[in-house]
Amino acid sequence: MEKPELSPTGAYPNLPVASVGVDGASNAMTLPHLAMNLPEILTVIFRQCDDKSLAVSAQTCRQWSILALAELWWFIDNLLNLFKILGPIHVDDDTYAHDFTGSIARADWERFDVYARRIRGFRWCADAQNGFNATLSNQLFGKVQIHRPNHSPLLPNVKTIEWWASNDEATVQILPFVSPSVKNLTLTADSWCTEKGVGDFIMCLTERHLKLVRFGFDTRLDAKDISGALSQFFRGQQALQVVDLPPFHGTKEIVAALGGLESLQELGTWEIQRGSFREDHSSKHWEFLPGTFRALKRFEMDDSFQRAADVIGINTPPQLVHVRLQIYQPATNSELQYFLSVLAPSCPLLKKLELHLYTRADLVADQEPLRFESLEPLLECSELEFLEIVNNLPMVLSDENVKTMASAWPRLSTLVITPDPSETPERLATSFTILRSFAQSFPPTLKNLGLFMEINTEELKQSSPPYKLSGVEDLNVGRSIPKGTLMHIVAFLCDICPPGVRLVADSEWAPRFVYPTGIQEEQWSEARKTWENISNKVKEIHDWEDGRRARGARSWYLDSSRDVAANSTSLSRDPGSPNTLPFSTSGVSPRDNATAERTSGIAAL
Repeated sequence: MEKPELSPTGAYPNLPVASVGVDGASNAMTLPHLAMNLPEILTVIFRQCDDKSLAVSAQTCRQWSILALAELWWFIDNLLNLFKILGPIHVDDDTYAHDFTGSIARADWERFDVYARRIRGFRWCADAQNGFNATLSNQLFGKVQIHRPNHSPLLPNVKTIEWWASNDEATVQILPFVSPSVKNLTLTADSWCTEKGVGDFIMCLTERHLKLVRFGFDTRLDAKDISGALSQFFRGQQALQVVDLPPFHGTKEIVAALGGLESLQELGTWEIQRGSFREDHSSKHWEFLPGTFRALKRFEMDDSFQRAADVIGINTPPQLVHVRLQIYQPATNSELQYFLSVLAPSCPLLKKLELHLYTRADLVADQEPLRFESLEPLLECSELEFLEIVNNLPMVLSDENVKTMASAWPRLSTLVITPDPSETPERLATSFTILRSFAQSFPPTLKNLGLFMEINTEELKQSSPPYKLSGVEDLNVGRSIPKGTLMHIVAFLCDICPPGVRLVADSEWAPRFVYPTGIQEEQWSEARKTWENISNKVKEIHDWEDGRRARGARSWYLDSSRDVAANSTSLSRDPGSPNTLPFSTSGVSPRDNATAERTSGIAAL
């Protein structure tokens, strides 16, 4: 939003200018009232409001109405509400699809455009709204296209479209919304879409001469069936910076088309869908030819460690900082070590590495657990900030391993190593006390930590060193084995974690067909609730103490100022003087109150 120009007096237009009355009192608008009339400040406030609050704000005054409605309609996820502006809509009793009850008049379009111009993005997935009751009929889209004045774009200012199509007809329905203003387009063509339908749709997009910046496409169709249409589409999108493709869609035509995009910085792959894996899938056509992928910073692929090493080890873009690899077959430590030995020297600026090893259930027995030694080549990447390893079997870490990682990766902010394995043998569980080594070795830059651990009550009873995970915000225990009493578990968390750390058990993002929900989630549930209650209470007490200290210091400053002004001869208010502390030292201190609160909470379990 453009900032209004200042008037010669230095004030914003339409706002009162400060003046002084006869009695010397200022008639200027007070600072809070002035702030609530500045569009920039109002916009920041409205962005934090929910839809109900925005609707109320839109009815407050004209100035608020403009900004609140702009925020309310900025991004929508229900096209039904938008089309209701054009006229009454009914539901067909046979198809359960929505259609207009009558015709669309020109006045309806004028009212529609008032709201349509505010929309910058929308998401539409008919089956995800209210089942069949939210489906929009083909007749509705047909009437919209036929009666649209001058056949102009429905949403002239839309930048982002996320469209999920369950059949070929739903794929075509998106076309009235696609205009040159669209910069980000994500399309999912699900199981009922055909090769011809999706191919024809992509050709229609090609003819629109779009200038996309981000394009995401996901489907279960084979790459060979739509490779020609996709490659032709990519060749006309020279402004593309981010592309996300379905798994195993790196055909020769698509790789050649993407390699010629001068602006392409990120090339990603969607997670594999359940039941879509086949043995004949491969990414054998991925390769970095000289002069291709010049701006690439993120690269993702689906294949084996050997094939990934062959791709990344030759003509690697020097600015590559993010690599993600998905493997769907058992991987050995030697294969991982070889891949990392190729990756580390090829990507000296590597900041983010994701290794997702999805082994099918019938092949888990042939898999060996990964060892820390296989990660040693990666220690050369001193710029690493993010490391995530997903595997069916956990990796055991020692205190020495933690010190080695902390020394090699001083900027590491996220470390997630198999917190949710599908197999949870106790012999492969890292001791819960490993958190002490993390607290001692890693700087506060470590924000997210995820491990598969086992809790031993006797080890938890030992005295803890004076270290805390001071920077950690999320502690992902995944499917760790919570042996021992709840009291000792929560007490250990209170000793090692600062208030406010979020305890995550059995990650929500983990695919359930690979990592089924286990009993560990129920066992951790009570510990998580208890920890959150105690943590919040301790944090409240700490905040209260800090606030009281601040109020006391401010009070001392004001009092001392008055004393100096009055040339008072009273006792000097030295902050270090025991007689002038800003808070009482009698009884129990607030910090002791926090400790007592924590102890009483644990004892109540």
